[in-house]
Amino acid sequence: MEQSELLAGLNKVAERSVAEWGLSGDLRLIKHRENAVYELNTGKSRYALRVHRQDYHSDAALASELLWMRALQNAGVGVPESVPADDGRDFVRVGVPELPGEFQVDMLGWIEGEQIGDIETGLGEGAAECFRTIGQVAAQMHNQASSWQLPDGFVRHAWDVDGLVGAEPFWGKFWELRVLTDEELKLIHEAREKVAADLEALVKSAEDYSMIHSDFVPENFLLHGSQVQ
Repeated sequence: MEQSELLAGLNKVAERSVAEWGLSGDLRLIKHRENAVYELNTGKSRYALRVHRQDYHSDAALASELLWMRALQNAGVGVPESVPADDGRDFVRVGVPELPGEFQVDMLGWIEGEQIGDIETGLGEGAAECFRTIGQVAAQMHNQASSWQLPDGFVRHAWDVDGLVGAEPFWGKFWELRVLTDEELKLIHEAREKVAADLEALVKSAEDYSMIHSDFVPENFLLHGSQVQ
């Protein structure tokens, strides 16, 4: 499927989803990478609508993500507010004739600010001055996670031995890349064995093994005045 066809279909998914929140307004695509993220402007309020990539996270994993976001918010971390649909669901499943299957869609409260950069063009002006604050945010998140009792049914993928370098790592068998030379492949296997040994030696205690963000890329941070979220 051409990229233009995919985006047209995702736009339809977003448009159809808005009714689940009893809202209407102007939709604008902000970013399409793992997810398609839209700004919804109702004229009175603004929201971020996320159309999730198919088969990336299970329903249980997405529900757990939103649950952790609420816990982080309660701990004083500047994360978006999860906005339930009219029937109370944290996210909905929506399909359209233009695309196969269904898509998970959720809505978040809008956070004012500008991205401090992106992976395509690098950091924006003044971004380097935010690094100390970003480190503090990371520490807040780690402190919350290490003291948080995971609720029953909580599901997220794990960046442990299996998830990183196991037989079926979460992001695929990186050692099967066709562009690797024999020498590079040998180095990859040696590194994989070393990483596995180091990780297996660690104890999975609350201090050393808990929830992390794992995607501290520039576009996930917004700068509004002197505040970084």
